[in-house]
Amino acid sequence: MATESLSHLGGQFVLMTAADEGLQKPVTYAWVQDSGAAVALVYTDRRQTSFVAPHLNADTDLVFTVTATGADDATMTNTITVSVEASVFGDTDDIARLNRFSLQGRTPVYTLRINHPDLNDDVYLVNDSEDITVNGQTYIALAFRERLPADNEQEVRRASIEIDNIGRPILDYVEQSRGGAGSTVVISEVVLRPGSRDAERVWAFPALSVGAARITGSVIRIELTDETASRAPAVKVRHSPVESPGLF
Repeated sequence: MATESLSHLGGQFVLMTAADEGLQKPVTYAWVQDSGAAVALVYTDRRQTSFVAPHLNADTDLVFTVTATGADDATMTNTITVSVEASVFGDTDDIARLNRFSLQGRTPVYTLRINHPDLNDDVYLVNDSEDITVNGQTYIALAFRERLPADNEQEVRRASIEIDNIGRPILDYVEQSRGGAGSTVVISEVVLRPGSRDAERVWAFPALSVGAARITGSVIRIELTDETASRAPAVKVRHSPVESPGLF
């Protein structure tokens, strides 16, 4: 069993990643919280999950266990301890007030901003059922699956995105960018104002370069890395009615 320790302040987003090296794919995941102040995990069945650390009046460890199960039923379990530092406000009423008006328990959405020198405009997408507005910019609703860059990846930060039901913005991007070579992508975690489609808080991950893009049917998978575009390999995407029937 692997163990990992993280340290955060109250009110911060905490990103956790399951260990699954060597497991036969596809891999399934199961997250549970073992101890500490209860928090709302964004996902309980994905490789990565996140939550907002609560404001507490004493240093507290929140302990989580994630079990990854491979296609051959082999498992890998790791325990992650998140140490949340006490808030500067020690009074119980103050702590309750901070949590009531903080982001705790509110589920974020993820956005993509895709840039390429040959694009007329950047592509703005949000993984939600409705468009949202961030700093005056509209992000178009389009379902996608994101693998976020993990905090413990010390050498090259990597992420990936899978987008289903490819629409016009993505088709234009693939065509104009010649498959994505030279693109940069910024993934952000956004919390919306209650009862609104406007952003209240935004956390942006460092910009990543497109390292590979593959289209299968109506699904595009984009691999991202923090290696500079000059070091990243060129990307070529070919389509035909056989390889990509969803586009014809």
